[in-house]
Amino acid sequence: MTRRLWEELGGTLHEEYLAVRRSRTTGARRLDGLVLLDEPFRLGSRGDLSYQDAAWLLSRRRPADSG
Repeated sequence: MTRRLWEELGGTLHEEYLAVRRSRTTGARRLDGLVLLDEPFRLGSRGDLSYQDAAWLLSRRRPADSG
């Protein structure tokens, strides 16, 4: 689902993007995808992410059993 949306939109897709780091009081939160719309069409890798002044889209699906 995330890849289908990315293929329609274009840009660079960063899958399983860590949005919130785990701490003593908070669990880690991962996004299914972070798409940088103004970047070339490709899969991004960890460490090459720079989204300052970029158009972006977040994707987080709910698990099927959560309603």
